[in-house]
Amino acid sequence: MFANLAAVAAEAGTSLAQVAKLGVYLRALDDFAEFNAVSREFLSKPYPAHTTVEAALRGFDVEVDAVVELPAAG
Repeated sequence: MFANLAAVAAEAGTSLAQVAKLGVYLRALDDFAEFNAVSREFLSKPYPAHTTVEAALRGFDVEVDAVVELPAAG
């Protein structure tokens, strides 16, 4: 999941270091601690703000969307 997000960010000319906010949707909130641990492997301090909600996901356990800052045009 984060590898895909990193690839999309790179294609746009930025990186996960520029994530400002995450929207996290978990099938079960019991997975919250595990998600946070995995996210720390891909994101750096200061960690981005994130909203986490439980959702009725079909066929997968987590979905993430992100707001990522683009570099200044110049």
